[in-house]
Amino acid sequence: MSFPAKAWLGYGIDMTSCTPSDITSVTSSVLKLMRLIKTSSTTTQQTVNGQTYAVPDNTSISMDVSTGESSYTLYKSGTDAATSFQADASLSAKYMAVSGSVDATYAINKTFHNEYQYALFSYNQHLYVTQFEDFASFIQEAVIKSRINQLKPFDPTNNDVVDSYRSFFKSMGSHCITGASYGSRMQLSVWASNSDSSVNSSWGLNVSAAFNGLVASGKFDASVKSSDEYKTFSNYMQKTCSCFGGDTSLASTINSNPMQDDIYTQFTKWVATSRESPDVMSFSLIEIWTLMNAAVDQDLVKRAIDVQHAYEWIVQNPRKHWTKCRFVINSDWAEVGLLTPSAFIMEDPDSKPSPNNLVFTTTKIQWGKEWSHAYQRDVTIDFLIVNDGSPVDIQLSHGSGGSTETSGECRVTIFGKEYINNKLTDNVWNSTWEYTVNVNPTPHL
Repeated sequence: MSFPAKAWLGYGIDMTSCTPSDITSVTSSVLKLMRLIKTSSTTTQQTVNGQTYAVPDNTSISMDVSTGESSYTLYKSGTDAATSFQADASLSAKYMAVSGSVDATYAINKTFHNEYQYALFSYNQHLYVTQFEDFASFIQEAVIKSRINQLKPFDPTNNDVVDSYRSFFKSMGSHCITGASYGSRMQLSVWASNSDSSVNSSWGLNVSAAFNGLVASGKFDASVKSSDEYKTFSNYMQKTCSCFGGDTSLASTINSNPMQDDIYTQFTKWVATSRESPDVMSFSLIEIWTLMNAAVDQDLVKRAIDVQHAYEWIVQNPRKHWTKCRFVINSDWAEVGLLTPSAFIMEDPDSKPSPNNLVFTTTKIQWGKEWSHAYQRDVTIDFLIVNDGSPVDIQLSHGSGGSTETSGECRVTIFGKEYINNKLTDNVWNSTWEYTVNVNPTPHL
């Protein structure tokens, strides 16, 4: 049987733009046009968790079976969260899908904004870890050199040169995957504005109620949901959820709606299967300039410092990009949610939103009312996505009905590309997800 980690090891990933808190987003960001480190063509049969794999000889496997563990942490602001993650490396292992050098922490730090508060929950059941045992002699030097030769020495005062390095990272990656952890993991990240003091004071209670006790061993106060502050919290709140490994049907149920009434029951059932069907949980990374420094070709060694300086300058000098978007609804209710914590939704000054029954926040746009059956066609809302130019992840949800029964749909156009959700998946939110959606590459002046 083919070794699962072979699908990831040796490939690049651009940590100037990756969202590291969700494994689905991270795997969608892996750059598979070319491998930076080859896996060995010779293999050894190894049995792991009852499965026998053809494991490349330049990789090793370490069994890492431990007792599954839940973790839950609240942060009042992004500054508090970033400070904690910088001081305690174990937090990245619990809540993030990447780990590695200090240079990979930019993506983690930009996840946390001071004007947001955060709730992070995870369940981790580790089963095994695989990594390159020897990569220096397997570096694809010719592949890397062919791209490096197209780059001028780094000059931060020359916009064309800076952009050429941005393009290099976008196609080759700033980092390379050298290891992967396998097992079962459930990740839930929740964030919302901390501008409302009433929401802030009940942040933990609201999160527990919204997810029906998932984060609190099944315990929560249902009466919270009838309060005015909970309504405000619901308007502000955004989430990402990923559940992999274990029973695939249960994992899919959790992924699709972590706010369902019986979510804690579904979660405990999934936990009971978490030593089955291991999936990728997280990646270990190394900088591409570290690979270059380990190369035999001295031209690559000499250019490593250029690549390092380019990366450091780019992450220390983020640009602001505005991307025009249009949300069109054919239903009684629909929502577009922005799942990238480093990006914000903003009103388009050229086309202010006018529809009634509209919720418009930095994390989501919601129109209409669920189960109202007050169907409308072509409800149109223009808006902007504001971020540093990195790709974003979005969620589209809508009611089941539209102009006719079961014809509900919504669509969003982002930087000229249309994403349509006309699916009826659960007859509740009917959500679909789009990952690594490109935004306007031109910075806003």
